[in-house]
Amino acid sequence: MPSLSKHHHRDPRLLALGQAIREIRSAQGLSQEELALLTGLDRSYMGGVERGDNNVTLLKAHQIAQALGLTLSELMANAQL
Repeated sequence: MPSLSKHHHRDPRLLALGQAIREIRSAQGLSQEELALLTGLDRSYMGGVERGDNNVTLLKAHQIAQALGLTLSELMANAQL
């Protein structure tokens, strides 16, 4: 798991993305663990994403969007990014 960097930890953009993921996941009735399984990512990593602790790579953001049935553009629009 990547270490937290003071340069991005709790960045407003990461917080917005994490909140959007959490809201969409919850609206779809998915647990954090279920979403992690769908993406192939670790549940604790997914928790960090939702909290805004992890600086998500483009590829991982794409995996998450696909698991939620969205395009990456749609996920970013939901996060207002």
